[in-house]
Amino acid sequence: NSKEIIIMNMNNFAVLSGRLTANPVKFDNKDGSMKVKFTLAVEDNYSTNGDKKSQMIPVESFVKAGVDYTKTPYAALGKGDKIRVQTSLRDNNYTDAAGKKVYGMIVMIESLQFEESKAVTDARHAANVAAAATVPVVAAPVPAQA
Repeated sequence: NSKEIIIMNMNNFAVLSGRLTANPVKFDNKDGSMKVKFTLAVEDNYSTNGDKKSQMIPVESFVKAGVDYTKTPYAALGKGDKIRVQTSLRDNNYTDAAGKKVYGMIVMIESLQFEESKAVTDARHAANVAAAATVPVVAAPVPAQA
């Protein structure tokens, strides 16, 4: 029985709790590692005129080379899932091809917890798959020949 020790910089630390707005997107890197990106809808803790709004927070995570993605928690995530993530901010500054300096910020996931039972999550995933199967596919109009 081993214990996991997590060391965090409390000067650069945030906890977000919300629902995924879409399924996670996985990007494979040349070195065999992966980047996982998704957006969390995080409800504000205040209301304006009785309406609570949500902030859409894009988050990212890194999966090391050699790790089986299907064994990570990201493989079990889907649209609508309620999760809690511990995050840190990373700068994403670079110079583009035109030589212009571009400034950006990444919300990087340090750890993740599911906030709903597996039964609730599995039921939502099944409903999402069923709903996707019933969406009619509409062909794009073909331009008229001159």
